[in-house]
Amino acid sequence: MPGPASAALVSVSVVLGAGMGAAIWPTQLAGVAALRVRRSGLASAAISTTRQVGTALGVAVLGLIVATHSGSRMGTTLFADGFVRGLHLPGGVTATAMLACAALLVTGARAAGRGHLSREDTAAQTAPAGGVKA
Repeated sequence: MPGPASAALVSVSVVLGAGMGAAIWPTQLAGVAALRVRRSGLASAAISTTRQVGTALGVAVLGLIVATHSGSRMGTTLFADGFVRGLHLPGGVTATAMLACAALLVTGARAAGRGHLSREDTAAQTAPAGGVKA
């Protein structure tokens, strides 16, 4: 019978999966839409490769930080305590980065609302003669 640990694991997995799904497609779309059709495959590959390398490096650095804090402690409780302490630093860095991004988004949204061109005006000015990127 599943216990509280299983419920916590499932709930975290669902949230992470939803977050990744919600974050990946806009970045992919923005990168591909920024280039001409001939270069869209290159943009897609570059974005995917960057994401995969970043994920691998992030897991490696996180593992290093956690291993440094948990060390070679014997016993499940001691290792678990070190593991949790090792996650405090990356958690703090992530929370700080999220707050900084939120501040930038709010600042950008306010600046966009102050007399800048609307999306339609900007699109009309930057659209090529045929209306389609080649």
